[in-house]
Amino acid sequence: MGQSPNDYKRFNTMKKLIIFDFDGVIVDTFDLAFSIEHQVDPTLTKEQYSKSCSRGAFDFCREEKEVLKVPAVVDFFAKYEPVVLNMECVSGIKEVIEKLAKDFSLAIVSSTPEKIIKKFLVKNVLDKYFSVVLGPETDRSKSKNINSLMKKFDFQPSECLFITDTVSDIKEATEVAVDSVAVTWGWQNRELLQAGKPWVIVENPKELLEQICFLSV
Repeated sequence: MGQSPNDYKRFNTMKKLIIFDFDGVIVDTFDLAFSIEHQVDPTLTKEQYSKSCSRGAFDFCREEKEVLKVPAVVDFFAKYEPVVLNMECVSGIKEVIEKLAKDFSLAIVSSTPEKIIKKFLVKNVLDKYFSVVLGPETDRSKSKNINSLMKKFDFQPSECLFITDTVSDIKEATEVAVDSVAVTWGWQNRELLQAGKPWVIVENPKELLEQICFLSV
């Protein structure tokens, strides 16, 4: 899946706000999240988790559509926070963020609590690049949080882009007419991501930067 050079140029002139998902895009938390959920349900496999979950504990659903109970949600992030704050960013993503911040406004929309994300950003010296971080404290719906960002910045959907690693996120962005770039280094593989029909699918941070900021030489 790809675009022509003219498509890239037109895309680059239109986009103003780049919205990042956190888990799976900036930091690879799949194994961490799975290990916590596996304690709740020892029969759960990684394949089932990848296919049936949309993101983390807040909107995780098993194939039987049983939503986790609130105590388990609280326990999830109590276990998640100390580990994720000692994790490294996905290799190469810091450089992508630094370069994109020169030409675009950057924000984060995630199902991970805002306070955890902000701590991670400060620890990794990335906080200065993101204007806004929205998590479930603001709204559990990513489509509503994306819409809130558009209103805050006074941007149209065509001026925004959502970078994510799950089909459910792609669908939420589509609900508010925002294009998505899907990354394969996160929670779901290319085959699953294709079902969401993102603008493009990328395999690594270098390709992500190339797709967003294509320049003819």
